Amino acid sequence: MASASNTSAYVDALYKSKFGREPDAAGKAYWTAQLNSGAISRENVEKSFDASEEAQNRAASNVAAGVAAPATVPQAADFTSNDNDSSNDTVEQQII
Repeated sequence: MASASNTSAYVDALYKSKFGREPDAAGKAYWTAQLNSGAISRENVEKSFDASEEAQNRAASNVAAGVAAPATVPQAADFTSNDNDSSNDTVEQQII
């Protein structure tokens, strides 16, 4: 069984990856206690998070927390190389 500190860190990471936020105190306490007692596996906790309305809404929006969608979507032509055309020199910088 994982240590309590490892379980706490795991729950924190799960909230961040699935919900894009820090865990609320009650939720963290519940999932940490469930894992520490052996009542549920990490795999099943993750499945529970995935099945939650919050995770499904976040996935449906297809936008990770803190990441803005680009103003324009790069097209294949944007990545062609033309040594005489300096306009393509900054494509990589624009995408990053």
